[in-house]
Amino acid sequence: MMQMLSLSAHNKNGSKLSLGDVLEFMPDNSWSWYILDFYGMGCPPPGYTMESFEESIRSSDIGIAMTWSELVFFAHSLDQIIDLQIIAAKAETLTCRKEVEDKSSCNVEIVIEAFDSTEWSIWIRDTTIYDRIRSAIQ
Repeated sequence: MMQMLSLSAHNKNGSKLSLGDVLEFMPDNSWSWYILDFYGMGCPPPGYTMESFEESIRSSDIGIAMTWSELVFFAHSLDQIIDLQIIAAKAETLTCRKEVEDKSSCNVEIVIEAFDSTEWSIWIRDTTIYDRIRSAIQ
């Protein structure tokens, strides 16, 4: 069962909590990461314009797959995230978007969502990671 944490997209000092900041809570890993929804500003991954990147995400059954290091690099190239859904799955096990809709797939380890530049939701299967993030944000 996954547990959920909700975070404001703004720190107490008024600065934005970026995807890079959120990813710093995660341990280094070998999961397969999939971007299932993205609307934001910044530099797209190599080989894409931001428009073609967003279109590729929307038109794919499994979004855009990335390794951990590719995701971290991409996260640090962004200026703003408005809406986002990223999932981490056991290596190359995601078969379609429907697997994450109810957040019960045993293959999904983490779901990170951003809503309207105001809130982050992080769904986590591993209780150790959940506890680590929860204590870091309190």
